[in-house]
Amino acid sequence: MSAGLESVSPARLLSLEEGLQEIQSRISASVGDADLDYIYTVQRWVFILEVAGRLLIFMFFFPPAYILGVLFLSVSKIIENTELGHNLMHGQYDWADDPLLAGSSYEFDVVATSDNWRSGHNDHHHTNTGIEELDNDIGVLRFSENQAWRWYHLLQLPVAFVFAMLSQWGVAIQDMRIGDLSEGRISVSSFWKYRFSPFLKKSFRKLAKDYVIFPALSGPFFLQVLVCNLVANCLRNVWVWLIIACGHCVGGITLYKKADVVGLPEQHWFVRQITSSANFATGKLMTIMTGHLGYHIEHHLFPTVPARHYPAISEEVRAICREYALPYNDRPLGARIGEVLVRLARFSFP
Repeated sequence: MSAGLESVSPARLLSLEEGLQEIQSRISASVGDADLDYIYTVQRWVFILEVAGRLLIFMFFFPPAYILGVLFLSVSKIIENTELGHNLMHGQYDWADDPLLAGSSYEFDVVATSDNWRSGHNDHHHTNTGIEELDNDIGVLRFSENQAWRWYHLLQLPVAFVFAMLSQWGVAIQDMRIGDLSEGRISVSSFWKYRFSPFLKKSFRKLAKDYVIFPALSGPFFLQVLVCNLVANCLRNVWVWLIIACGHCVGGITLYKKADVVGLPEQHWFVRQITSSANFATGKLMTIMTGHLGYHIEHHLFPTVPARHYPAISEEVRAICREYALPYNDRPLGARIGEVLVRLARFSFP
């Protein structure tokens, strides 16, 4: 059994849970107008950047304009995917009683359906964080000596580049959990009705929007606008893939076997969130661009707390980790990105 699970006694586990739940209760009780002002401002900027980006992309006769347009559009897509979509669909603003902020109905701007994503991410990944056989964020790429080496890992550097470029499609496929079909956990008809058919419909709409409708509006610049939209989507995909990797695929992460956690007290969930997640320090703008996932430990401990509070509570979490002899895995973002790339190369080999 891993040291992260042995290091906290049952009595102290209860104390750990109480300390973390006190933070959760205090922050949840304090949410209000300042949080709403913040998230509405984020929504406005996502809209402004998208409109400005698409208009500038139409100015294909002036290269600086369409290059800036691609940048604006990609930043809009990144913030919508991270600071809005990811956080809203965790239910961080369900208390506001605003349909536009409701986690159960928000549909973010990627090909994955929100229903599939909530099931795969909120219910599956956050419940099984760090458990090799169950955590769907531990995929075919090898980032640790704990993961068995296979011949195809020799190709994982170029494969990782392709994965990053197409990450919204990878997330969509992953969150459909196709394995449920082969293992008999869902019928073919139910899989088609509730998972695959909605994905087909949404992906068709997203493809039509970026690669047919907006290019068609540009008239003679159809192909150029299509390419600009493709680049913006790829930039968003690569960025989101890197953020995910920096939170779970770096050094100091503990991976567990399913057998390690069977029969343990439910409070070990908190230990697993801390030991299987990693933080990365950023500036204020990059914090928004990452959806506050630079505070990945805090996010895994408090996924329903509005993410803008993570920086304020991070020192409390760090102090709790010191008290219970648990690691607080934190490095700058640039170092984390380098670490991801180095580990991809290192663990390409046995």
